[in-house]
Amino acid sequence: MPAAVQDLPVEAIRPSPENDRLYRAIDPDDPEIVALAESVAEFGVREPIVVTRDGWILSGHRRYVAALLAGLNCVPCRIEPLRRSDDLDRFVRLLREYNRQRTKSLDEQLREEVISLDPQAAYQ
Repeated sequence: MPAAVQDLPVEAIRPSPENDRLYRAIDPDDPEIVALAESVAEFGVREPIVVTRDGWILSGHRRYVAALLAGLNCVPCRIEPLRRSDDLDRFVRLLREYNRQRTKSLDEQLREEVISLDPQAAYQ
């Protein structure tokens, strides 16, 4: 059963460094992010950001940056019942699962497969 959605202050959540290493860093000047920020400013964050109990983002890094650019103080979040600090391997596997349906480059797909085979290698 999915967790209830809660509004959390943007300063209570933070992007995971693993997201940048697996995928790519989010550039706030990217026209797609700017357009998303404009949408968020007008309509709010429509899909909750998924975070761990210790505030690390599993899904919603782009929405998070857009919310910051839009000047939001709080964002809707679903909280996964784990702490990144307690189980980094599980965190990285969930990060991959939450990003499974996203369109990705070949190098991002390769890094995802490395996680499936050897989570420790993903940290390299």
